[in-house]
Amino acid sequence: MKRRSGDLNRLRRLWLAALVGVAVSAVVQCCALRLGPPPRIAADKQTIKDRALRSVEARAIWVTRWDYKTPAEVRWIIANCARTNFNIIFFQVRGNATVFYRSALEPWAWELTSDGPATTGQDPGFDPLAIAVSQAHRRGIELHAYMNVFPGWRSQDYPPPEAGQLWTAHPDWFMADREGNKMIPRDRDTGPHPDWYAFVNPAMPEVRDHIAAVFREVAENYDVDGIHLDYCRYPSEVGDFSYDPTSLRRFREQTGKAPHEAPELWTQWRGRQVTETAARIYDECKAANPHLMLSASLARDPVHDRDHLMRCGLEWMAAGKLDAACPMIYTTKNEEVAQSVTQYLLNSHGRLVLAGLMVKANDPTLALEQISIARAAGAHGVALFSYSAVFPRHRPGAVAVALKEGPFRQPARVPMPAQQTAAPAVEDEECAIK
Repeated sequence: MKRRSGDLNRLRRLWLAALVGVAVSAVVQCCALRLGPPPRIAADKQTIKDRALRSVEARAIWVTRWDYKTPAEVRWIIANCARTNFNIIFFQVRGNATVFYRSALEPWAWELTSDGPATTGQDPGFDPLAIAVSQAHRRGIELHAYMNVFPGWRSQDYPPPEAGQLWTAHPDWFMADREGNKMIPRDRDTGPHPDWYAFVNPAMPEVRDHIAAVFREVAENYDVDGIHLDYCRYPSEVGDFSYDPTSLRRFREQTGKAPHEAPELWTQWRGRQVTETAARIYDECKAANPHLMLSASLARDPVHDRDHLMRCGLEWMAAGKLDAACPMIYTTKNEEVAQSVTQYLLNSHGRLVLAGLMVKANDPTLALEQISIARAAGAHGVALFSYSAVFPRHRPGAVAVALKEGPFRQPARVPMPAQQTAAPAVEDEECAIK
């Protein structure tokens, strides 16, 4: 009897220990969910040791909307990134005015429910953004909502009218060519440009109002750590836009000219429309959550960005309307990485510069070389495009293995801009915020 009593006591102690362990684990998980990622460290407050050990460095990765269709895939994405010591995930949740989260302003994306636009607006039964935020914060990773700004549709199969998508709900919001024809999207091979989005027009105040409301909705309703802007520009893939009546009228009212009479002024004027939209997004999101990091994909060459895409990223940083620039340095020429990073750093006004690098799934050497070059040039980190190249079919590929064994061997904290006050706006800048 004594032996049996002793065995029962040992069992009780084991059960008690197990229950305590479960309770502690639950508390830890709740705290992790509540606390989210570790605090950022200002780029100008890093110690020599921080810089030497790369213990503070942005390690971002772009996850596109084509990388997931199910809750399980969202979880795999976050887990893979965590194991490889990424600390920022740009998780795409808006493509062409359809969304991958619960919205009162835009319809659900059809990619979550079928293989075609007929199901635009259909609830998939789960919220990808909510799952991604929760999973990322459990692992101490920042989750930034990656959102295209001006693309309004990209398919010659159009959404059903009842979905309320912009293509059918606001057809007058789309850009027009020199002949006044509405921009038509393409999703099939048509020559040198196989596909492109139809863009909505930032020169229309109602378009800016809608876009600002869409971005603010995410900032207010989700515990995201940042908002990442892509396609915040005029189209370059095909044609010359936008010669719609609203743009032509407003340009003449403000300059007294037609576009063909002052082409340089016309380029600058369109750049201001983009800049004003970017500034509006920044202000609306910061009003909803002052701690958000606002970043944007920009061109490798900021001068080309300004003169050909009407996207004035350097001016956004100077005016304090962008926290982090991500120049897309998609090249195999290593010298261009250093050139681009240097150009942006020289004009960053204390904002962060993350070198956007194109990853080739079977060439880890190129990725490692370019990360090393970006670091040597002084970048505050890197952003890799894209998840599917680093984790093909949701499995760590050659690049993921090389990162974990090399430059991402140890975890790192995320930097924040060195200064939070805007530089004085320069009145004669081509795209300056007035």
